[in-house]
Amino acid sequence: MAAASSPTEFHYKNMPYTVLVPENYGSSGESTSARTNNILQVVTTLISIMIFSCTLIMVMTSSLGPKPPLVQINSLTLSNFTVSNTKLAAQWVANISVYNPNVALELSLERIESMIFYKENDALAITSVDGFDLEVKEGKNVKMKFATSGYEGDQPIVEYPVLRDIEDDKKNGIGAF
Repeated sequence: MAAASSPTEFHYKNMPYTVLVPENYGSSGESTSARTNNILQVVTTLISIMIFSCTLIMVMTSSLGPKPPLVQINSLTLSNFTVSNTKLAAQWVANISVYNPNVALELSLERIESMIFYKENDALAITSVDGFDLEVKEGKNVKMKFATSGYEGDQPIVEYPVLRDIEDDKKNGIGAF
Protein backbone atom coordinates (compact mmCIF):
# COMPACT_ATOMS: atom_id res chain seq x y z
CA MET A 1 0.00 0.00 0.00
CA ALA A 2 1.40 3.35 -0.97
CA ALA A 3 1.47 6.30 1.35
CA ALA A 4 -0.45 9.41 0.45
CA SER A 5 1.71 11.71 -1.59
CA SER A 6 -0.05 14.97 -0.76
CA PRO A 7 -2.20 16.15 2.15
CA THR A 8 -5.34 16.24 -0.05
CA GLU A 9 -4.87 12.75 -1.50
CA PHE A 10 -6.57 9.90 0.32
CA HIS A 11 -7.15 6.20 -0.22
CA TYR A 12 -10.35 4.26 -0.02
CA LYS A 13 -10.27 0.50 -0.60
CA ASN A 14 -6.75 0.83 -1.98
CA MET A 15 -7.95 3.34 -4.55
CA PRO A 16 -6.46 6.85 -4.43
CA TYR A 17 -8.82 9.81 -4.53
CA THR A 18 -8.58 13.54 -3.97
CA VAL A 19 -11.02 15.40 -1.80
CA LEU A 20 -12.72 18.03 -3.88
CA VAL A 21 -13.04 21.05 -1.65
CA PRO A 22 -12.75 24.60 -2.91
CA GLU A 23 -9.33 25.99 -2.18
CA ASN A 24 -10.70 29.05 -0.29
CA TYR A 25 -13.11 26.97 1.82
CA GLY A 26 -12.68 28.02 5.46
CA SER A 27 -9.99 30.48 4.56
CA SER A 28 -12.14 33.59 4.92
CA GLY A 29 -10.19 34.47 8.02
CA GLU A 30 -12.55 32.65 10.38
CA SER A 31 -12.14 29.19 11.73
CA THR A 32 -15.05 26.83 12.30
CA SER A 33 -14.98 27.50 16.04
CA ALA A 34 -15.10 31.27 15.44
CA ARG A 35 -18.21 30.85 13.22
CA THR A 36 -19.80 28.65 15.89
CA ASN A 37 -19.06 31.29 18.52
CA ASN A 38 -20.67 33.97 16.35
CA ILE A 39 -23.80 31.85 15.87
CA LEU A 40 -23.98 31.19 19.62
CA GLN A 41 -23.63 34.91 20.33
CA VAL A 42 -26.48 35.74 17.94
CA VAL A 43 -28.73 33.02 19.43
CA THR A 44 -27.90 34.12 22.99
CA THR A 45 -28.62 37.75 22.10
CA LEU A 46 -32.00 36.83 20.55
CA ILE A 47 -32.98 34.76 23.59
CA SER A 48 -31.92 37.60 25.91
CA ILE A 49 -34.02 40.08 23.92
CA MET A 50 -37.04 37.77 24.10
CA ILE A 51 -36.67 37.31 27.87
CA PHE A 52 -36.27 41.08 28.36
CA SER A 53 -39.33 41.78 26.18
CA CYS A 54 -41.49 39.28 28.06
CA THR A 55 -40.38 40.71 31.40
CA LEU A 56 -41.08 44.25 30.21
CA ILE A 57 -44.56 43.28 29.00
CA MET A 58 -45.35 41.61 32.33
CA VAL A 59 -44.20 44.66 34.29
CA MET A 60 -46.10 47.05 32.02
CA THR A 61 -49.36 45.12 32.23
CA SER A 62 -49.15 44.79 36.00
CA SER A 63 -48.41 48.48 36.55
CA LEU A 64 -50.35 49.95 33.63
CA GLY A 65 -53.34 47.62 33.79
CA PRO A 66 -56.74 49.18 34.30
CA LYS A 67 -57.30 50.45 37.82
CA PRO A 68 -60.69 51.42 39.25
CA PRO A 69 -61.37 55.07 40.01
CA LEU A 70 -60.53 56.34 43.49
CA VAL A 71 -63.54 57.82 45.27
CA GLN A 72 -63.24 59.93 48.40
CA ILE A 73 -65.97 61.60 50.46
CA ASN A 74 -64.85 65.15 51.16
CA SER A 75 -67.91 66.19 53.16
CA LEU A 76 -71.38 65.00 54.09
CA THR A 77 -73.98 67.35 55.53
CA LEU A 78 -77.41 66.58 56.91
CA SER A 79 -80.27 69.08 57.15
CA ASN A 80 -84.04 69.08 57.70
CA PHE A 81 -83.71 65.86 59.65
CA THR A 82 -86.97 64.62 61.16
CA VAL A 83 -87.92 61.15 62.22
CA SER A 84 -91.14 59.69 63.55
CA ASN A 85 -92.64 56.24 64.01
CA THR A 86 -93.85 56.24 60.40
CA LYS A 87 -91.39 58.21 58.31
CA LEU A 88 -87.95 59.70 57.91
CA ALA A 89 -87.39 63.07 56.25
CA ALA A 90 -83.91 64.38 55.59
CA GLN A 91 -81.60 66.04 53.09
CA TRP A 92 -77.99 64.95 52.73
CA VAL A 93 -75.40 66.62 50.52
CA ALA A 94 -72.21 64.71 49.80
CA ASN A 95 -69.19 66.27 48.12
CA ILE A 96 -67.02 63.54 46.66
CA SER A 97 -63.84 63.43 44.61
CA VAL A 98 -63.41 60.92 41.80
CA TYR A 99 -59.87 60.38 40.53
CA ASN A 100 -58.51 58.31 37.61
CA PRO A 101 -55.25 56.68 38.83
CA ASN A 102 -54.43 55.15 35.44
CA VAL A 103 -51.36 56.37 33.56
CA ALA A 104 -52.43 55.12 30.15
CA LEU A 105 -56.22 54.72 30.19
CA GLU A 106 -59.08 57.20 30.23
CA LEU A 107 -62.19 56.38 32.24
CA SER A 108 -65.74 56.87 31.13
CA LEU A 109 -68.27 56.68 33.95
CA GLU A 110 -71.83 56.22 32.73
CA ARG A 111 -73.55 57.04 36.00
CA ILE A 112 -72.66 57.25 39.68
CA GLU A 113 -75.26 55.85 42.04
CA SER A 114 -74.91 56.27 45.77
CA MET A 115 -76.84 55.34 48.89
CA ILE A 116 -77.00 56.54 52.49
CA PHE A 117 -77.09 53.63 54.94
CA TYR A 118 -77.93 53.49 58.61
CA LYS A 119 -75.54 51.23 60.55
CA GLU A 120 -74.28 49.68 57.28
CA ASN A 121 -77.44 47.62 56.69
CA ASP A 122 -80.49 49.78 56.12
CA ALA A 123 -80.74 52.05 53.07
CA LEU A 124 -82.24 55.44 53.87
CA ALA A 125 -81.80 57.39 50.62
CA ILE A 126 -80.61 56.81 47.06
CA THR A 127 -79.40 59.26 44.42
CA SER A 128 -77.41 59.26 41.20
CA VAL A 129 -75.57 61.73 39.00
CA ASP A 130 -74.91 61.70 35.28
CA GLY A 131 -71.71 60.16 34.04
CA PHE A 132 -68.59 61.92 32.85
CA ASP A 133 -65.16 61.18 31.42
CA LEU A 134 -61.87 61.36 33.25
CA GLU A 135 -58.63 61.78 31.36
CA VAL A 136 -55.42 60.12 32.52
CA LYS A 137 -54.54 61.19 36.10
CA GLU A 138 -57.53 63.56 36.16
CA GLY A 139 -59.86 64.15 39.10
CA LYS A 140 -63.29 65.70 39.43
CA ASN A 141 -65.40 66.93 42.35
CA VAL A 142 -69.03 65.83 42.34
CA LYS A 143 -71.93 67.04 44.50
CA MET A 144 -74.59 64.45 45.27
CA LYS A 145 -77.91 65.48 46.85
CA PHE A 146 -80.05 62.96 48.71
CA ALA A 147 -83.57 63.91 49.76
CA THR A 148 -86.33 61.89 51.29
CA SER A 149 -89.60 62.90 52.84
CA GLY A 150 -90.69 59.35 53.57
CA TYR A 151 -93.19 59.20 50.75
CA GLU A 152 -91.14 59.02 47.53
CA GLY A 153 -91.60 55.95 45.35
CA ASP A 154 -87.95 55.93 44.23
CA GLN A 155 -86.55 55.94 47.80
CA PRO A 156 -86.18 52.92 50.07
CA ILE A 157 -88.87 52.13 52.62
CA VAL A 158 -87.51 52.51 56.13
CA GLU A 159 -89.17 50.04 58.51
CA TYR A 160 -90.45 50.91 61.99
CA PRO A 161 -87.63 49.23 64.02
CA VAL A 162 -85.04 51.22 62.06
CA LEU A 163 -87.02 54.45 62.50
CA ARG A 164 -87.19 53.77 66.26
CA ASP A 165 -83.39 53.19 66.42
CA ILE A 166 -82.72 56.38 64.44
CA GLU A 167 -85.05 58.35 66.74
CA ASP A 168 -83.23 56.96 69.81
CA ASP A 169 -79.85 57.89 68.30
CA LYS A 170 -81.14 61.40 67.52
CA LYS A 171 -82.28 61.85 71.13
CA ASN A 172 -78.83 60.74 72.32
CA GLY A 173 -77.11 63.11 69.87
CA ILE A 174 -75.40 60.44 67.78
CA GLY A 175 -75.91 59.00 64.31
CA ALA A 176 -74.26 56.21 62.38
CA PHE A 177 -74.78 56.93 58.69
